[in-house]
Amino acid sequence: MADAIVEHGFVSVPAYGLLSLRDQENDPTEEPGPPIRQAVEHIAAATGYEVFIKCAQDLLPVYAGVRLWDEEPSDESLTADGSSLTAVLSLHCPSAELVLGSPTGESVGIDLPSGPGQYAAVVSYRAREEAMRHRATVVGNLGSGGDSATQEPAEYYVVNLWRTEAAAREVAD
Repeated sequence: MADAIVEHGFVSVPAYGLLSLRDQENDPTEEPGPPIRQAVEHIAAATGYEVFIKCAQDLLPVYAGVRLWDEEPSDESLTADGSSLTAVLSLHCPSAELVLGSPTGESVGIDLPSGPGQYAAVVSYRAREEAMRHRATVVGNLGSGGDSATQEPAEYYVVNLWRTEAAAREVAD
């Protein structure tokens, strides 16, 4: 049975309704249009070097996290809190030092104790529909003097990672 090793996360309002996760040695995707369009359709998509998550809204805070597992977790462990799951994605992590954040927004650094290598990723998510309803209420109350905004996360995203292949070691000549 798989065990979660560590989880890191933060709460922030996602700029452009987007979150991304990449190894700090991987440059941000130069042409993010195609994977972002895929994320709009499937909630998450990856280039192999960066994972993109399309949030349901961009006005209220969301929880964004990374949970590292010692091996592939069961769907039951990932959905115990009522979350839904994306397809399995791939992420190349040459330094095992990740950056989770939002374009032009906040980000957080995350070290993977399992080290560099190739990782599988499944995004668990929940409360998307509730976030859209809450956003509509907040927008409807704008200008009425009422403050319907909340600091509590309106929706939740956790990128579940497990290493599928260790980094190849360079052999000295």
